[in-house]
Amino acid sequence: MRLLYFINQIENSGGIERIVIDKVNYLTELPGYELHLAYYGKQGEKSFYPINNAVKLWAIDEDTETTSFVKRLSKVSGIYRKSKEIINAVKPDVIVNANTRIVSYFLPYTFRRIPKVVELHFTYEGLQIMNKGMYGDSKWKAAVNNMLRRYFYARYDKCVVLVNDDVKAWGFKNLMVIPNFTNLAFPSVNNEGREKVVVNVGRLEKQKDHRTLIEAWKLVHKKHPGWKLEIWGDGKLREKLQSLIQKLGLQDCVFLKGVTSEIGKVYARASVFALSSLYEGMPLVAIEAMTAGVPCVSFDISGIRDVITDGEDGLIVEMHIVNAFADGIIRMIEQKEMRAKMSARAKDKVKAFAKERVMRRWTELFEKLKG
Repeated sequence: MRLLYFINQIENSGGIERIVIDKVNYLTELPGYELHLAYYGKQGEKSFYPINNAVKLWAIDEDTETTSFVKRLSKVSGIYRKSKEIINAVKPDVIVNANTRIVSYFLPYTFRRIPKVVELHFTYEGLQIMNKGMYGDSKWKAAVNNMLRRYFYARYDKCVVLVNDDVKAWGFKNLMVIPNFTNLAFPSVNNEGREKVVVNVGRLEKQKDHRTLIEAWKLVHKKHPGWKLEIWGDGKLREKLQSLIQKLGLQDCVFLKGVTSEIGKVYARASVFALSSLYEGMPLVAIEAMTAGVPCVSFDISGIRDVITDGEDGLIVEMHIVNAFADGIIRMIEQKEMRAKMSARAKDKVKAFAKERVMRRWTELFEKLKG
């Protein structure tokens, strides 16, 4: 089985890059599988996440980092030509497009005999929010973007979404749900040894809505001054978030911790995970935290109910209401017995997202498409 994946970048430390590279590495180890990965960037570029040496990398040296439709349009011919060259060289049995800019729109019409899969890493709800952020008050641009997605995604042999909410939202006949898996494994942790720490993991960007989390912590701190909030990740909003922490007088209890390659040690100390995102593709950080036995408090974003059963293995609160988020965290802090039960249930719940179970669904799909 020869597979060719398309992805936007490999040097980024984001969730899409991590999950795609994890899948590629896993498939490379299977008997009879040969993996190729095409990306925007320079040949020989260093990947943030380790890539198996057996994976053949193909660079598409084109800059697509722009929201300008006209500028992207000017890149189409070059990207189309280079993509065709790669496909001709690889001769794949199946092509997988990880939501790659521009490539998404012409792949269904290129080498029609080759089955093609598009995997969507953002929920339908998340894409609408992204459109608003990109195009502001220009509703026609957002509408055109959405129309293009609907037209082209429906023309792949399979369109794979991460959560059940998206099946109804998109409404395509070619849809199927395959969730992400977590690649992390954690040793058993004694809940009695956990610290008075609530953690959040995510890039310091608008999507993750750390501002609301920090504002909610002001209320949490009044009731439980002995607890700390750790935010792990980096990004362009770091200075603004640090200023907000100073302004609210939370510098002794809220900490921007940066990036770590040992997130397992962070989860081992944590008692609660707080997910403040405006949207996620698949809330993978919640799955990872639950794998480590850390129960989550999350806003009611699309897809979260595939992961958390409210009141059983975590808490889901009203969307982006500061008081509601604070109340959920406070409830977790104060109800220690409930927290311990949720920890055990969370570890059981996320078995559905085990790598072997998820990847079996992918290999079954590839074998079916190959025929």
